[in-house]
Amino acid sequence: MNITKKIINIPNTRNFTYHLFFLGDLHNGNICFDEQQLKKDVDYIKKKKHSIVFGMGDYNDCINYLDPRFDPNSTTLKKEDMNNCSYVQTKHLLKLLKPIQNKFIGFIRGNHEEKILKKYNFDVMEMITDNTGVPCFNDSALIRLVFKQCKNLIVYDVFIAHSRTAGRKKGNKLNLLDDISSNIEADIYVIGHNHNLIATKKTKLYLDRGMNIKAKDIILGTSGSYLKSYEKNASSYIEKTLFPVSSIGCLEIQIKPRKKEMLTIC
Repeated sequence: MNITKKIINIPNTRNFTYHLFFLGDLHNGNICFDEQQLKKDVDYIKKKKHSIVFGMGDYNDCINYLDPRFDPNSTTLKKEDMNNCSYVQTKHLLKLLKPIQNKFIGFIRGNHEEKILKKYNFDVMEMITDNTGVPCFNDSALIRLVFKQCKNLIVYDVFIAHSRTAGRKKGNKLNLLDDISSNIEADIYVIGHNHNLIATKKTKLYLDRGMNIKAKDIILGTSGSYLKSYEKNASSYIEKTLFPVSSIGCLEIQIKPRKKEMLTIC
C-alpha cells in the first residue's frame, strides 16, 4: 500500500468547497472508449480551481495481437502500431489528460497495466510518471488530505484501489467496500475495475473527548468508466460476456472542510 499526504490551504469561508475526482477505467484504445465524454469531463475538472484527481487504473486497453483477449474488431490501433500497442495508447492518454495532469495526486495501477508489464515488459505507469511527474501507486493507496486554515487543521483520509471485483450485482461491490471500511480506517473509500458509478454513505458512532456520542459519515464509492458496453457495429468483451451496461463518467465528491460535510455526485 502506498501512503502520501497533501496539505491544502483554504480560505476562512464556511462554504468553501473542494472537489475530489476519481478517474479510471478509460480503456483508451478500445473501439468502445468514450473519448468525447472524457474530454468533456477533463474540461469540467479543469474549470474547478479547487480540485484534485485520483487515477483509478486501466487507463489503456493494452491488449496487443499476442494477447488471447485480442479482437481486431475491438481496437482502434492501426496495423503499423500493433507492435507498439501500449506506447501508442499511453502517448495518446497523456495528450488527453494533459489539461489536468497537475491536478493528479497519483495514478493507481490497474490490471491492464499490470498484465502488459508482466507479459510484455512494458511499464505504462513508468511512462506516465516520466511524462507528468506524478507518482504512480501499486494496488492501493491511503492518502491524507490536510485542509489548513490558519492554525486549524481538518483531516480527511482517502483509501483508493483498482481492485479485482467484477461481480454482476451492485451488492457485490458494496459488500467489498463495507469489508474494506471494517479493516482500514478512512473517511472515503473508492474502488475501480467494475465500471459502475455507485456512492453511498455509512454512519459510524464514536465518543468525543467530552464522552459524548457523535456520528461520523464515511463514503463508499466506485469510480465509473469510459468504456461503453453495447455499441452499434462494434464489439467489446462486455458484450461477449453479457455484463451489465457500464456507467460512463467519473465519481465526484465535494468536501466542505469547515462544515465537515461530504456530497457525492455520480
